[in-house]
Amino acid sequence: MKTAFLATLAATALVPAYPQEKAPGAAEIKIVELKYADPRSIENMLSVFGCCTRINEATRTISLRFPPDQMKAVEEAIRRFDVPSAAPKDIDLTAWFLVASEKPEASGAPVPPELEPVVKQVRAVFALKNFSLLDTLLIRAGSGQGGEATGQIGALRSQFLIRRWALRENVVSIDELRAGLRVPTSVGGKVSYDFTGINLNRIDVPVGQRVVIGRSSMEGPGKALLVVLTAKVL
Repeated sequence: MKTAFLATLAATALVPAYPQEKAPGAAEIKIVELKYADPRSIENMLSVFGCCTRINEATRTISLRFPPDQMKAVEEAIRRFDVPSAAPKDIDLTAWFLVASEKPEASGAPVPPELEPVVKQVRAVFALKNFSLLDTLLIRAGSGQGGEATGQIGALRSQFLIRRWALRENVVSIDELRAGLRVPTSVGGKVSYDFTGINLNRIDVPVGQRVVIGRSSMEGPGKALLVVLTAKVL
């Protein structure tokens, strides 16, 4: 009996271990190369399906990991949106630097007529009543790209930069925006520049609308720097 039992164990050990079949519903993995659409826009669109996507902007590919019953719908959505009309576009981002104060300012230019509706809204919210245009900066950038523009206003330096942007429906999503003034200060005879303005990790701007993206104090609470932004897709 003991010998037969050991023989049975030995025979069992020699049975090869075959790989198990994939469990029903296990996730499939595919890599899709995009022909026209911006990878980030496609990734945002696919977020409605849940898990999981990963993009590679350098190779214009998107990695998909979905259950089989979802993968077909995901691939169909990509085919519908990866069309010539979705090809990357250029964008113009215009930033207006407005000085708002409780008293009239001697410096600056009159506010352009297209910004009057914005000024009217700000007057209704804040005690600041007098507005003037300090500077206007323009960035033109391709899809997924960033850019920077600078200006000089007397001793002040104006700065406007973005890391990258993407178009989703009719909204421009901007990553890492910086807009404001670099103000000179002197310490021990050495001049340095302090930044006053707006720093944003992300902001969404509807195309064609003029939006106040931030306010920064200047010389106390009675004076402020306002940055107004508009986006135009080319």
